Amino acid sequence: MTFAQWREQARLLFALRRLANGERIIDVAYDGGYASRSAFTAMFRRSECAGRNAG
Repeated sequence: MTFAQWREQARLLFALRRLANGERIIDVAYDGGYASRSAFTAMFRRSECAGRNAG
């Protein structure tokens, strides 16, 4: 796993915990370092697709 992959996975886990606690997507996105809700959503979709194709 590259550093970039590790960092994205860490950001995703950070986000999932907060979303599970009912926090707003935009707040989680900004706190996670994303410039917009759409950038956060794109990362989330990429990781979701990667997870489905991994096994």
